[in-house]
Amino acid sequence: MFSWFFDLFRQSRTIIFSRSAQCTLSTARAVLTDAQSLIDLNPRVIHRVQSKSDPSLWTIVYSMEVLWHTFRFSYTARVTAVNENGMEFVVNAPLGTSLRTKWEVEEESEREGTVTIVEVVTANASPLFMPLTLRDLVPIHKALQDQLVAILEGRADNKVLAEIATS
Repeated sequence: MFSWFFDLFRQSRTIIFSRSAQCTLSTARAVLTDAQSLIDLNPRVIHRVQSKSDPSLWTIVYSMEVLWHTFRFSYTARVTAVNENGMEFVVNAPLGTSLRTKWEVEEESEREGTVTIVEVVTANASPLFMPLTLRDLVPIHKALQDQLVAILEGRADNKVLAEIATS
């Protein structure tokens, strides 16, 4: 109804996260192309449902704390393969906020058995919501990267992704 208002003064911020992991390229590819498991890495995700008519579309319920209150909201995410080395998530959240997250993995040429995981997140939001969006996004995505590296290196207890990484 008031989406035109939130589009008046949109801001865009891009944040790049990059981590090295000691694993094979094929292991990292297997994990980074499993959309459901990547969604489940986010500790704020409460529930997710994949569309039966469009498998690239997900509806996700998320929790966020604002001024000592926890709010739940749902958003849609369209997940597509970027290439054989990654995925892209396009998120349409409430109040005109959108995120485009691209995950890719590449083999490090200098260190055998090591890959680099690069996550590029572009957030678009009104000036009112950008600080809140970034306040939540940065620490959560750093934690996601830590957990992902631990899974790839066999140091995590995420059974689903550990199975994908070792298969």
